Amino acid sequence: MSPSQHGNNQKLYNVLNKKYIENPKERVRMRMKLKFRKIVEDSIEPRKVEIIDYTAESDDKLPKLYLAGKPAVYIEKKSGDLIVKCTDGTNMRVKRGDKLTPKNFNKLVYNMRKAGNRLGEIKKKLRDIEEWASDEVYEIEI
Repeated sequence: MSPSQHGNNQKLYNVLNKKYIENPKERVRMRMKLKFRKIVEDSIEPRKVEIIDYTAESDDKLPKLYLAGKPAVYIEKKSGDLIVKCTDGTNMRVKRGDKLTPKNFNKLVYNMRKAGNRLGEIKKKLRDIEEWASDEVYEIEI
């Protein structure tokens, strides 16, 4: 993606009235990518965002603790669809070529960001738990 295309994507977030202000030092998230373009259709809501491609972890590679909660984002291994378990309790299933309204696109991006941060926190906790376990045998006299 060229720098100018990246700038257009950032502008799209602003156009869709969602500005994500976060402290980059506090963010820990999984790598996800979303490739899209703005389109106009002859419909009730003519402005749309077409999903071109996406990347995320597949459901079989993620911790069960993460998959059991919300928000969570993963690629369903069986279908290849992007599954988004949203903070509001709804689920989104996104396929390549889907056309979303700006409102639904904002919901998708918002939940992907939150889910990535949540997974980072869970992975950090799991690393701490793994460090706690050892092969050492302890003995206490009582």
